[in-house]
Amino acid sequence: MVDSVKSLEFLQQFDNDLQEMAELKKKESVIKKARVEFQYEQIEETNKELETQKNVVINQIRDEYVKKLQNDNNNYFSQARSSPTFLDDQFRGVVPFFTNNVILIGAPTGMGKSTITANIALQTIKQGKKILVITNEEITKDVYNRVICLIKGWSYHDHTSITDEQIATFNELTPILMQKMTVIDDQYGSGIGMTTTIEGMTTIFEKIVEEGDFNNQRKKDERPHVP
Repeated sequence: MVDSVKSLEFLQQFDNDLQEMAELKKKESVIKKARVEFQYEQIEETNKELETQKNVVINQIRDEYVKKLQNDNNNYFSQARSSPTFLDDQFRGVVPFFTNNVILIGAPTGMGKSTITANIALQTIKQGKKILVITNEEITKDVYNRVICLIKGWSYHDHTSITDEQIATFNELTPILMQKMTVIDDQYGSGIGMTTTIEGMTTIFEKIVEEGDFNNQRKKDERPHVP
C-alpha cells in the first residue's frame, strides 16, 4: 500500500514537471519569436536605408541639402545659446548640455553616479525643464528620494537613520516632483526588462516620440513649484 502511494505521488510530480516544462517551452518559443521578429524588422530597416544610400550623388551640391545644413546649423547654435545650466555655472560653455549631444559619465559602483544624476535632475527642474531618468539599477523611489534630500539638504546614504518626518516629506514631495520628473526603472509599468532589454528601451523612446515634445507637455503657467 505504501509503495502504491509513493508511486502515485511520483507520477503526479512527474506529470507536474512535464506540464511546467511544456509551459516553459511555450514561453521560450514566444520569446524567440518576438526576438526574431524584432531582428527581422531591424534588418528590413537597414536594407531600406542601404537602398536609399545607393541613390546618393556625392559630387553634386543640392539646394535642399544646403538649406538643411543651414537650418541644422541655426538650430544647433540656438539650442546652445538657450541651453540649461549643467550642474552649475562653472560648466556653462564646457559641457554641451543641449539637443544633439550625448554626455557620458562613468565611474565604479558607489562613486556618485546616482548623486550626480540627482543634481542634474534638480538643476534642470529649477530651470523650468522636464526631465526623464532611465535607470536599470536604482529603483524609482530612490531616485525621487535623492532629489528630495538635495532640496532639503539631507544625506541619503544611511537609510536606517531616515526619520518618520523625512519619510512623510518624501511622500509629500514625490507627487510634486513627478509632474516635472519622470523616472523609469526596470520594472516600470509592472513589467520586467523595461530598461535592460532592447525591446524595453525601444518602447520607451517610441512612447516619448508618440506623446510629443517631452518638455512642452505642460503649459508654463501649470509648472509645479519645487521648494
